[in-house]
Amino acid sequence: MKDVPIDRARASTEVLEELGWLTIQWSRLEACVDLLAAYLHYQDTTKTLPRPFNARVKFVKSELDHPAFLNLRDDGLRVLADAMAASRQRNDLVHGIVTHWHEEAGALHTILRSTPKGYLAIQDISVTLTDLERMSKNLRSITARLFGLLERLKSTLRFLSGDDRFQDVARLEGDRD
Repeated sequence: MKDVPIDRARASTEVLEELGWLTIQWSRLEACVDLLAAYLHYQDTTKTLPRPFNARVKFVKSELDHPAFLNLRDDGLRVLADAMAASRQRNDLVHGIVTHWHEEAGALHTILRSTPKGYLAIQDISVTLTDLERMSKNLRSITARLFGLLERLKSTLRFLSGDDRFQDVARLEGDRD
């Protein structure tokens, strides 16, 4: 197998395109989590809406504990757990450092991470086009499930719009008449 330093690599167009597609899929997934958090936050603005992805997922999970959302809770917790698992893989790929390109196998990443004690952890991973395609497909699936959860949440909020906590759903969604 030929190992080429990344600055001289002629990386496979397909691999680079799939990495770009994976990044787009992630942004769609993250937008669904943002919308879930926004709808839930809109109902109780006394809480601060978190910015980091992990904190937004935690916020959505805690809001799904409200008795009004018991019909969404189990599915919501499952899909949010899948999103968190995908987050780690995505972070490794997008924030990892590509140090060498293996022409037959794909890109070798050196992942640098800070640990709780402040040290950097180094891990090498090899990623192929097939790996990236599988990850993109997984992100599309999780996003579709999150979008379904979002639609169910909106329906639940519309149903509950007579309750003081849930009354301004129509204003959040915009005038649909």
